[in-house]
Amino acid sequence: MNNDKQNIRILLIGAGGYGKGYVDALCGAAGAGHAPYRVAGAVEPSREARAYAAERNIPLFDDAGAFYKDNGAELAIISTPIHLHFAQIIECLKNGSNVLCEKPLCVTLAEAREIERASAEAGRFVRVGYQLSFSTSVLALKNDILNGAFGKPHILKTIVHYPRGSAYYARNNWAGRKRTADGRLVLDSPLHNAVSHHINNMLFVLGGAADAAAAPLSVQAELYRGNPDVDNYDTAALRCEMENGAQILFYTSHSMPRSDNAGPICQYRFERASVVHTDEREHETFLAMMDDGTTRLYMPDGAGQMRKLWDCLEAARGGPLPPSGVSAAAQEVLCVNGAQLSHPIVTIPEEYIERTGEPGDRYTEVDGLERILFDCFNRNLLPSELEGGVRPPWTKAGKVVSAGDIRGFGFDTL
Repeated sequence: MNNDKQNIRILLIGAGGYGKGYVDALCGAAGAGHAPYRVAGAVEPSREARAYAAERNIPLFDDAGAFYKDNGAELAIISTPIHLHFAQIIECLKNGSNVLCEKPLCVTLAEAREIERASAEAGRFVRVGYQLSFSTSVLALKNDILNGAFGKPHILKTIVHYPRGSAYYARNNWAGRKRTADGRLVLDSPLHNAVSHHINNMLFVLGGAADAAAAPLSVQAELYRGNPDVDNYDTAALRCEMENGAQILFYTSHSMPRSDNAGPICQYRFERASVVHTDEREHETFLAMMDDGTTRLYMPDGAGQMRKLWDCLEAARGGPLPPSGVSAAAQEVLCVNGAQLSHPIVTIPEEYIERTGEPGDRYTEVDGLERILFDCFNRNLLPSELEGGVRPPWTKAGKVVSAGDIRGFGFDTL
Protein backbone atom coordinates (compact mmCIF):
# COMPACT_ATOMS: atom_id res chain seq x y z
CA MET A 1 0.00 0.00 0.00
CA ASN A 2 1.28 3.46 -0.91
CA ASN A 3 0.59 5.76 2.03
CA ASP A 4 1.63 8.85 0.09
CA LYS A 5 -0.69 8.96 -2.91
CA GLN A 6 1.13 11.97 -4.35
CA ASN A 7 4.48 10.18 -4.43
CA ILE A 8 4.08 7.82 -7.38
CA ARG A 9 6.18 4.66 -7.13
CA ILE A 10 7.85 3.56 -10.36
CA LEU A 11 9.22 0.15 -11.28
CA LEU A 12 11.71 -0.03 -14.14
CA ILE A 13 11.82 -3.36 -15.96
CA GLY A 14 14.90 -2.88 -18.08
CA ALA A 15 17.41 -0.21 -17.07
CA GLY A 16 19.93 -0.70 -19.88
CA GLY A 17 19.67 0.08 -23.58
CA TYR A 18 16.67 2.31 -24.18
CA GLY A 19 15.78 1.88 -20.52
CA LYS A 20 18.84 3.92 -19.60
CA GLY A 21 17.01 6.93 -21.01
CA TYR A 22 14.29 6.44 -18.43
CA VAL A 23 16.89 6.13 -15.66
CA ASP A 24 18.52 9.38 -16.79
CA ALA A 25 15.18 11.20 -17.06
CA LEU A 26 13.88 10.05 -13.70
CA CYS A 27 17.15 10.54 -11.83
CA GLY A 28 18.19 13.78 -13.53
CA ALA A 29 17.08 17.36 -13.84
CA ALA A 30 14.32 16.42 -16.30
CA GLY A 31 12.18 15.17 -13.42
CA ALA A 32 11.98 18.58 -11.78
CA GLY A 33 8.58 20.17 -12.05
CA HIS A 34 6.73 16.92 -12.65
CA ALA A 35 4.47 15.01 -10.30
CA PRO A 36 6.28 13.71 -7.20
CA TYR A 37 7.63 10.20 -7.68
CA ARG A 38 10.31 7.81 -6.58
CA VAL A 39 11.93 4.95 -8.44
CA ALA A 40 11.00 2.05 -6.18
CA GLY A 41 13.05 -0.56 -8.01
CA ALA A 42 14.62 -1.82 -11.20
CA VAL A 43 14.75 -5.26 -12.79
CA GLU A 44 17.81 -5.66 -15.00
CA PRO A 45 20.11 -8.63 -15.73
CA SER A 46 23.01 -6.68 -17.23
CA ARG A 47 25.86 -6.14 -14.79
CA GLU A 48 26.76 -2.80 -16.35
CA ALA A 49 23.16 -1.52 -16.28
CA ARG A 50 22.68 -2.74 -12.70
CA ALA A 51 25.77 -0.80 -11.64
CA TYR A 52 24.45 2.31 -13.42
CA ALA A 53 21.13 2.03 -11.55
CA ALA A 54 22.81 1.29 -8.23
CA GLU A 55 24.93 4.44 -8.56
CA ARG A 56 21.63 6.34 -8.64
CA ASN A 57 20.36 4.59 -5.50
CA ILE A 58 17.74 2.54 -7.32
CA PRO A 59 16.97 -0.76 -5.50
CA LEU A 60 17.68 -3.76 -7.72
CA PHE A 61 15.68 -6.97 -8.11
CA ASP A 62 16.26 -10.15 -10.07
CA ASP A 63 12.74 -10.19 -11.50
CA ALA A 64 9.38 -8.46 -11.18
CA GLY A 65 8.08 -11.18 -8.87
CA ALA A 66 10.82 -10.45 -6.36
CA PHE A 67 9.93 -6.75 -6.46
CA TYR A 68 6.19 -7.24 -6.05
CA LYS A 69 6.63 -9.66 -3.14
CA ASP A 70 7.19 -6.78 -0.73
CA ASN A 71 6.65 -3.68 -2.88
CA GLY A 72 4.14 -1.98 -5.10
CA ALA A 73 4.26 0.49 -7.98
CA GLU A 74 1.65 2.74 -9.51
CA LEU A 75 3.58 2.77 -12.78
CA ALA A 76 5.77 0.07 -14.34
CA ILE A 77 7.99 1.02 -17.28
CA ILE A 78 9.01 -1.87 -19.51
CA SER A 79 12.07 -1.51 -21.77
CA THR A 80 12.89 -5.10 -22.64
CA PRO A 81 13.06 -7.33 -25.75
CA ILE A 82 9.85 -7.72 -27.76
CA HIS A 83 9.19 -11.33 -26.81
CA LEU A 84 9.16 -10.48 -23.10
CA HIS A 85 6.59 -7.67 -23.29
CA PHE A 86 3.44 -9.77 -23.09
CA ALA A 87 4.26 -11.74 -19.94
CA GLN A 88 5.77 -8.70 -18.21
CA ILE A 89 2.77 -6.48 -18.98
CA ILE A 90 0.38 -9.14 -17.64
CA GLU A 91 2.42 -9.59 -14.46
CA CYS A 92 2.51 -5.84 -13.78
CA LEU A 93 -1.24 -5.48 -14.34
CA LYS A 94 -1.98 -8.38 -12.00
CA ASN A 95 0.10 -6.64 -9.33
CA GLY A 96 -1.83 -3.40 -9.62
CA SER A 97 0.55 -1.33 -11.75
CA ASN A 98 -0.27 0.83 -14.71
CA VAL A 99 2.15 0.17 -17.57
CA LEU A 100 4.20 2.15 -20.05
CA CYS A 101 5.77 -0.39 -22.40
CA GLU A 102 8.31 0.45 -25.05
CA LYS A 103 7.41 -0.21 -28.68
CA PRO A 104 6.15 -2.47 -30.06
CA LEU A 105 3.32 -3.67 -27.85
CA CYS A 106 3.85 -7.41 -28.31
CA VAL A 107 4.44 -10.12 -30.91
CA THR A 108 0.97 -11.25 -32.02
CA LEU A 109 -2.62 -10.01 -32.13
CA ALA A 110 -3.65 -12.81 -29.77
CA GLU A 111 -1.27 -11.35 -27.16
CA ALA A 112 -2.68 -7.86 -27.79
CA ARG A 113 -6.23 -9.08 -27.17
CA GLU A 114 -5.18 -10.73 -23.90
CA ILE A 115 -3.38 -7.57 -22.76
CA GLU A 116 -6.49 -5.50 -23.46
CA ARG A 117 -8.63 -7.95 -21.47
CA ALA A 118 -6.17 -8.01 -18.56
CA SER A 119 -5.97 -4.21 -18.50
CA ALA A 120 -9.76 -3.89 -18.28
CA GLU A 121 -9.94 -6.57 -15.60
CA ALA A 122 -7.23 -4.92 -13.50
CA GLY A 123 -8.62 -1.41 -13.96
CA ARG A 124 -5.14 -0.21 -14.94
CA PHE A 125 -3.96 1.42 -18.15
CA VAL A 126 -1.36 0.19 -20.64
CA ARG A 127 0.32 2.68 -22.93
CA VAL A 128 2.95 1.98 -25.60
CA GLY A 129 5.97 4.24 -26.03
CA TYR A 130 5.39 5.40 -29.60
CA GLN A 131 6.85 8.85 -29.03
CA LEU A 132 5.13 10.40 -32.05
CA SER A 133 1.70 9.52 -30.64
CA PHE A 134 2.46 11.67 -27.57
CA SER A 135 3.90 14.62 -29.52
CA THR A 136 1.93 17.87 -29.43
CA SER A 137 2.69 18.46 -33.12
CA VAL A 138 1.35 15.06 -34.21
CA LEU A 139 -1.70 15.42 -31.97
CA ALA A 140 -2.42 18.84 -33.50
CA LEU A 141 -2.04 17.38 -37.00
CA LYS A 142 -4.36 14.51 -36.10
CA ASN A 143 -6.93 16.92 -34.68
CA ASP A 144 -7.03 18.80 -37.99
CA ILE A 145 -7.41 15.50 -39.87
CA LEU A 146 -10.29 14.50 -37.60
CA ASN A 147 -11.95 17.89 -38.12
CA GLY A 148 -11.80 17.48 -41.89
CA ALA A 149 -9.33 20.29 -42.56
CA PHE A 150 -7.69 18.34 -45.41
CA GLY A 151 -10.63 16.28 -46.66
CA LYS A 152 -10.58 12.53 -47.04
CA PRO A 153 -7.24 10.68 -46.81
CA HIS A 154 -5.99 9.12 -50.05
CA ILE A 155 -2.41 7.75 -49.78
CA LEU A 156 -0.05 7.99 -46.82
CA LYS A 157 3.47 6.75 -47.46
CA THR A 158 6.84 6.69 -45.72
CA ILE A 159 10.33 5.52 -46.68
CA VAL A 160 13.14 5.15 -44.17
CA HIS A 161 16.49 3.33 -44.23
CA TYR A 162 18.46 2.56 -41.07
CA PRO A 163 21.66 0.63 -41.99
CA ARG A 164 22.50 -2.07 -39.46
CA GLY A 165 25.71 -4.10 -39.39
CA SER A 166 26.60 -7.53 -38.03
CA ALA A 167 27.31 -6.11 -34.56
CA TYR A 168 23.66 -5.02 -34.35
CA TYR A 169 22.48 -8.58 -35.00
CA ALA A 170 25.10 -10.19 -32.75
CA ARG A 171 24.25 -8.12 -29.68
CA ASN A 172 21.64 -10.58 -28.38
CA ASN A 173 19.89 -13.88 -29.20
CA TRP A 174 16.84 -12.39 -30.92
CA ALA A 175 17.87 -9.51 -33.23
CA GLY A 176 16.73 -10.19 -36.79
CA ARG A 177 15.13 -13.50 -35.84
CA LYS A 178 11.67 -15.04 -36.10
CA ARG A 179 12.31 -16.89 -32.86
CA THR A 180 14.82 -16.54 -30.09
CA ALA A 181 17.55 -19.12 -29.66
CA ASP A 182 15.33 -20.91 -27.12
CA GLY A 183 12.32 -20.99 -29.45
CA ARG A 184 10.18 -18.04 -28.35
CA LEU A 185 8.40 -16.12 -31.12
CA VAL A 186 9.83 -12.60 -31.53
CA LEU A 187 9.39 -11.58 -35.22
CA ASP A 188 12.13 -8.98 -34.94
CA SER A 189 12.49 -6.89 -38.10
CA PRO A 190 12.76 -3.26 -39.18
CA LEU A 191 8.95 -3.09 -39.31
CA HIS A 192 8.55 -4.43 -35.78
CA ASN A 193 11.44 -2.68 -34.11
CA ALA A 194 13.70 0.10 -35.42
CA VAL A 195 11.15 1.91 -37.62
CA SER A 196 7.86 0.68 -36.18
CA HIS A 197 7.02 4.18 -34.92
CA HIS A 198 6.85 5.49 -38.49
CA ILE A 199 4.31 2.96 -39.72
CA ASN A 200 2.43 3.35 -36.42
CA ASN A 201 2.24 7.10 -36.98
CA MET A 202 0.39 6.70 -40.28
CA LEU A 203 -2.07 4.33 -38.62
CA PHE A 204 -2.44 6.68 -35.66
CA VAL A 205 -3.12 9.92 -37.52
CA LEU A 206 -5.85 8.17 -39.53
CA GLY A 207 -7.59 6.88 -36.40
CA GLY A 208 -11.24 7.90 -36.10
CA ALA A 209 -10.86 9.21 -32.54
CA ALA A 210 -8.19 11.11 -30.63
CA ASP A 211 -6.80 7.96 -29.00
CA ALA A 212 -7.47 5.52 -31.86
CA ALA A 213 -5.50 4.15 -34.80
CA ALA A 214 -7.03 3.14 -38.12
CA ALA A 215 -7.55 -0.57 -38.70
CA PRO A 216 -6.22 -2.13 -41.92
CA LEU A 217 -8.71 -4.13 -43.96
CA SER A 218 -5.88 -6.00 -45.69
CA VAL A 219 -2.10 -6.19 -45.84
CA GLN A 220 0.15 -7.00 -48.79
CA ALA A 221 3.90 -7.15 -48.31
CA GLU A 222 7.18 -8.10 -49.89
CA LEU A 223 9.87 -9.28 -47.48
CA TYR A 224 13.52 -9.73 -48.44
CA ARG A 225 16.70 -10.86 -46.73
CA GLY A 226 19.92 -9.24 -47.90
CA ASN A 227 22.06 -9.82 -44.82
CA PRO A 228 23.10 -13.48 -44.32
CA ASP A 229 23.25 -12.84 -40.56
CA VAL A 230 19.47 -12.40 -40.50
CA ASP A 231 16.91 -15.16 -39.96
CA ASN A 232 13.87 -12.96 -40.57
CA TYR A 233 13.74 -10.15 -43.17
CA ASP A 234 15.79 -6.93 -43.21
CA THR A 235 14.00 -5.23 -46.12
CA ALA A 236 10.27 -4.69 -46.53
CA ALA A 237 7.69 -3.01 -48.73
CA LEU A 238 4.15 -2.88 -47.40
CA ARG A 239 0.71 -1.85 -48.65
CA CYS A 240 -2.30 -1.59 -46.35
CA GLU A 241 -5.84 -0.93 -47.52
CA MET A 242 -7.60 0.94 -44.73
CA GLU A 243 -11.16 0.87 -43.44
CA ASN A 244 -11.63 4.56 -44.32
CA GLY A 245 -10.68 4.02 -47.97
CA ALA A 246 -7.12 5.27 -47.64
CA GLN A 247 -3.98 3.37 -48.58
CA ILE A 248 -0.78 3.17 -46.53
CA LEU A 249 2.58 2.40 -48.15
CA PHE A 250 5.81 1.79 -46.27
CA TYR A 251 9.37 1.03 -47.44
CA THR A 252 12.37 0.22 -45.27
CA SER A 253 15.68 -1.64 -45.22
CA HIS A 254 18.67 -2.34 -43.01
CA SER A 255 20.72 -3.61 -45.99
CA MET A 256 22.00 -0.23 -47.06
CA PRO A 257 25.43 1.46 -47.14
CA ARG A 258 26.58 2.42 -43.66
CA SER A 259 26.32 6.15 -44.45
CA ASP A 260 22.83 5.92 -45.95
CA ASN A 261 20.44 6.91 -43.17
CA ALA A 262 17.62 7.95 -45.49
CA GLY A 263 14.50 9.49 -44.10
CA PRO A 264 12.07 9.24 -42.75
CA ILE A 265 10.49 10.84 -45.80
CA CYS A 266 6.75 11.08 -45.27
CA GLN A 267 4.14 12.15 -47.79
CA TYR A 268 0.52 12.07 -46.69
CA ARG A 269 -1.93 12.96 -49.49
CA PHE A 270 -5.47 14.06 -48.66
CA GLU A 271 -8.38 15.28 -50.74
CA ARG A 272 -7.38 18.95 -50.38
CA ALA A 273 -3.83 18.93 -49.02
CA SER A 274 -0.47 17.20 -48.84
CA VAL A 275 1.28 16.74 -45.50
CA VAL A 276 5.03 16.20 -45.48
CA HIS A 277 7.64 15.51 -42.84
CA THR A 278 10.08 18.40 -43.06
CA ASP A 279 13.22 17.52 -41.11
CA GLU A 280 14.94 14.12 -41.06
CA ARG A 281 16.63 15.04 -37.77
CA GLU A 282 13.37 16.06 -36.07
CA HIS A 283 10.73 13.38 -36.48
CA GLU A 284 7.92 15.46 -34.98
CA THR A 285 7.75 18.33 -37.50
CA PHE A 286 5.14 18.25 -40.28
CA LEU A 287 4.00 20.77 -42.90
CA ALA A 288 0.54 20.76 -44.45
CA MET A 289 0.33 22.37 -47.89
CA MET A 290 -3.26 23.12 -48.80
CA ASP A 291 -4.39 23.02 -52.41
CA ASP A 292 -5.50 26.67 -52.07
CA GLY A 293 -1.88 27.70 -51.41
CA THR A 294 -2.05 28.11 -47.63
CA THR A 295 0.13 26.13 -45.24
CA ARG A 296 0.04 24.87 -41.67
CA LEU A 297 3.23 24.04 -39.78
CA TYR A 298 3.17 21.52 -36.94
CA MET A 299 6.19 21.77 -34.66
CA PRO A 300 6.95 20.00 -31.35
CA ASP A 301 6.98 21.90 -28.08
CA GLY A 302 10.47 20.75 -27.08
CA ALA A 303 9.38 18.14 -24.53
CA GLY A 304 11.17 15.43 -26.52
CA GLN A 305 10.75 11.68 -26.47
CA MET A 306 10.20 11.53 -22.71
CA ARG A 307 6.84 13.30 -22.91
CA LYS A 308 5.40 9.77 -22.87
CA LEU A 309 6.96 9.22 -19.44
CA TRP A 310 5.64 12.40 -17.88
CA ASP A 311 2.17 11.97 -19.41
CA CYS A 312 1.94 8.43 -18.03
CA LEU A 313 3.19 9.61 -14.65
CA GLU A 314 0.38 12.18 -14.52
CA ALA A 315 -2.13 9.52 -15.61
CA ALA A 316 -0.96 7.22 -12.80
CA ARG A 317 -1.86 10.04 -10.39
CA GLY A 318 -5.38 10.10 -11.81
CA GLY A 319 -4.81 12.64 -14.58
CA PRO A 320 -6.01 12.31 -18.17
CA LEU A 321 -5.07 9.18 -20.07
CA PRO A 322 -2.61 9.83 -22.91
CA PRO A 323 -3.04 8.24 -26.35
CA SER A 324 -1.18 5.16 -27.63
CA GLY A 325 -3.24 2.57 -25.81
CA VAL A 326 -3.47 -1.14 -26.53
CA SER A 327 -6.16 -0.94 -29.22
CA ALA A 328 -4.24 1.72 -31.14
CA ALA A 329 -0.84 0.02 -30.85
CA ALA A 330 -2.35 -3.33 -31.86
CA GLN A 331 -2.86 -2.05 -35.41
CA GLU A 332 0.92 -2.03 -35.93
CA VAL A 333 1.00 -5.62 -34.68
CA LEU A 334 -1.72 -6.48 -37.22
CA CYS A 335 0.37 -4.98 -40.03
CA VAL A 336 3.51 -6.87 -38.99
CA ASN A 337 1.65 -10.16 -38.56
CA GLY A 338 -0.01 -9.60 -41.94
CA ALA A 339 3.33 -8.96 -43.61
CA GLN A 340 4.71 -12.27 -42.34
CA LEU A 341 1.64 -14.08 -43.71
CA SER A 342 1.64 -12.23 -47.03
CA HIS A 343 5.09 -13.05 -48.31
CA PRO A 344 7.60 -15.86 -47.81
CA ILE A 345 10.96 -14.27 -47.08
CA VAL A 346 13.06 -14.11 -50.25
CA THR A 347 16.83 -14.27 -49.88
CA ILE A 348 18.43 -11.85 -52.33
CA PRO A 349 21.00 -13.75 -54.46
CA GLU A 350 24.67 -13.34 -53.55
CA GLU A 351 25.56 -11.72 -56.88
CA TYR A 352 23.59 -8.63 -55.79
CA ILE A 353 25.22 -8.45 -52.34
CA GLU A 354 28.35 -6.63 -51.22
CA ARG A 355 29.72 -6.86 -47.68
CA THR A 356 31.64 -3.85 -46.38
CA GLY A 357 33.10 -2.69 -43.09
CA GLU A 358 35.39 -4.18 -40.48
CA PRO A 359 35.35 -7.74 -39.13
CA GLY A 360 32.76 -7.90 -36.37
CA ASP A 361 30.69 -5.10 -37.87
CA ARG A 362 30.12 -5.93 -41.51
CA TYR A 363 27.42 -4.09 -43.44
CA THR A 364 25.32 -5.52 -46.25
CA GLU A 365 24.67 -3.48 -49.38
CA VAL A 366 22.17 -4.73 -51.98
CA ASP A 367 23.01 -3.49 -55.45
CA GLY A 368 20.48 -0.88 -56.57
CA LEU A 369 18.20 -1.33 -53.55
CA GLU A 370 18.04 2.35 -52.66
CA ARG A 371 16.97 3.24 -56.20
CA ILE A 372 14.44 0.39 -56.28
CA LEU A 373 12.72 1.41 -53.05
CA PHE A 374 12.66 5.11 -53.95
CA ASP A 375 11.23 4.24 -57.36
CA CYS A 376 8.49 2.25 -55.61
CA PHE A 377 7.90 5.10 -53.15
CA ASN A 378 7.53 7.67 -55.90
CA ARG A 379 5.21 5.47 -57.98
CA ASN A 380 3.16 3.92 -55.15
CA LEU A 381 4.26 0.41 -56.09
CA LEU A 382 5.72 -2.70 -54.49
CA PRO A 383 9.05 -3.96 -55.93
CA SER A 384 7.49 -6.84 -57.89
CA GLU A 385 5.15 -4.35 -59.60
CA LEU A 386 7.99 -2.48 -61.28
CA GLU A 387 7.99 -3.07 -65.01
CA GLY A 388 10.48 -4.41 -67.54
CA GLY A 389 14.19 -4.03 -66.88
CA VAL A 390 13.51 -1.87 -63.83
CA ARG A 391 12.05 -4.79 -61.88
CA PRO A 392 14.75 -6.75 -60.01
CA PRO A 393 14.75 -10.44 -60.97
CA TRP A 394 14.73 -11.50 -57.32
CA THR A 395 11.38 -9.89 -56.48
CA LYS A 396 8.25 -11.89 -55.76
CA ALA A 397 4.68 -10.66 -55.32
CA GLY A 398 3.01 -11.15 -51.96
CA LYS A 399 -0.61 -12.18 -51.52
CA VAL A 400 -3.27 -9.87 -50.12
CA VAL A 401 -4.14 -11.01 -46.60
CA SER A 402 -7.39 -9.89 -44.98
CA ALA A 403 -7.52 -8.60 -41.42
CA GLY A 404 -9.80 -11.51 -40.56
CA ASP A 405 -7.22 -14.04 -41.73
CA ILE A 406 -4.51 -12.26 -39.75
CA ARG A 407 -6.60 -12.27 -36.57
CA GLY A 408 -7.27 -15.97 -36.93
CA PHE A 409 -3.67 -17.07 -37.44
CA GLY A 410 -1.85 -18.55 -34.47
CA PHE A 411 1.77 -18.35 -35.68
CA ASP A 412 2.53 -21.65 -33.98
CA THR A 413 4.27 -23.05 -37.07
CA LEU A 414 6.04 -19.90 -38.24
